[in-house]
Amino acid sequence: NHLHDPALRPQPSARYPWFQQRPNKVEVSVPSEREQDICSEWPVWAAKRGAFTQHYPDRETCLVLAGEATLTPKGGKPVTIKAGDLFSISQGSSCDWHVTAPIMLHFNFGF
Repeated sequence: NHLHDPALRPQPSARYPWFQQRPNKVEVSVPSEREQDICSEWPVWAAKRGAFTQHYPDRETCLVLAGEATLTPKGGKPVTIKAGDLFSISQGSSCDWHVTAPIMLHFNFGF
């Protein structure tokens, strides 16, 4: 099937909106119990207070276990995440992280 070969895919357009990449987007939600169960199987990542920039070649989904941070996608508005939040960072994004309280989270790429 030609849609599985990136070189043969049609260019993003209004006709094919599902091919449009939407980088530099952070979405935050409250996870359901099922989502919490799924996330509990993922690896854990932690960071101390501080600031850094991270690039995301793949979509990343995270469940915050503890702490707080402000993520600012390149060209976007700052988003605050805290314990209990489920958030996703779109593929191709770059985000500035400002960790205001030591943070710990479950993470998964491509989910």
